[in-house]
Amino acid sequence: MYRKYSIGLIVFLTLLAACGKKNESITRSFYYWKSSLTFGAEGRRMLSDLQVKKIYLKFFDVDVYDDQILPKSTLHVLDSVPAGVEIVPVIFITNATLKSANQYEVSALADKIIRKIKGIRNCFTDIPKFREIQFDCDWSEDTKDNYFNLLKDFQLKYGEPVFLSATIRLHQIKYFEKTGVPPVKRGTLMFYNMGKIEAMMGENSIYNETDASKYLVNFDKYPLPLDVALPVFAWAIAYRDGQIVGLINDAEDDLRKNESLRSIKENLFEVREVLRYRDLLLMPGDNLKFEEANPDDALSAAELIRPHLAKDSISVTLFDYDYNHLSKYETRSIEKIFSYFQ
Repeated sequence: MYRKYSIGLIVFLTLLAACGKKNESITRSFYYWKSSLTFGAEGRRMLSDLQVKKIYLKFFDVDVYDDQILPKSTLHVLDSVPAGVEIVPVIFITNATLKSANQYEVSALADKIIRKIKGIRNCFTDIPKFREIQFDCDWSEDTKDNYFNLLKDFQLKYGEPVFLSATIRLHQIKYFEKTGVPPVKRGTLMFYNMGKIEAMMGENSIYNETDASKYLVNFDKYPLPLDVALPVFAWAIAYRDGQIVGLINDAEDDLRKNESLRSIKENLFEVREVLRYRDLLLMPGDNLKFEEANPDDALSAAELIRPHLAKDSISVTLFDYDYNHLSKYETRSIEKIFSYFQ
């Protein structure tokens, strides 16, 4: 009799534990932000080791040039997609584009974006039709109507089953009653770049806990289901007379060690001689500020934001995939970021 009760108790506790277990499904993903798509053998191995299932791949930017709305930085497909990895096209649209467009131009822009996406898709030989397309735009209160109409027009005109997602900034959650909520299925919260990039002497603008904590409100009221993107990237910010004149993404160590630079304080340098680096021309008296978010920073960000996200299926995306940069870290340190959500 005692043994029968014991077995029954064990079964009951097992079922109770199963009922209390969180029903979570975490999709591991990266943003890919370079204009040439190439992975290489080691890069493919890293994606496989990290069990990455999705890549948010920037197809092109949309910006204003000489009063014309035009695409730039179009993706060049130089490699195949790793097996088992879903591609999500990302279209980056500047807020200036939305400010300059009238109602007719917004509708025409939806058509142009669709044609551009399908044209780039034809460059791939190994991917099916897209399940998801994402729009990336830091829209404002005065451009929300144009942006939201563009999203609606795009969805109506695309002509194939696809769901839309959009990137969401922290201020667009804190002040969502003013900035509005985009008409998409899901949002990806960009949990980085919340600091003051224009403050040359300020804290790390990519990620610091002080700035991030100021915006952790209204998540319980925000009506759009949210995924999250966390930072694992570095850049150098160029200043002239205290004003930003350029950004150098994934600045290599050779720039920091360049003899034309003089250290002022940690991560801040003065340009002593004319220096050309990639497409940026730096003049004597300019300043360079180096900023980085490493896997430890991303893990800290994950710990801060996790309690504010729904406990259901989400994508956890790292920005961005650059094997040369990521290879500086141990794969297990990146693994910790993903596994924290599981």
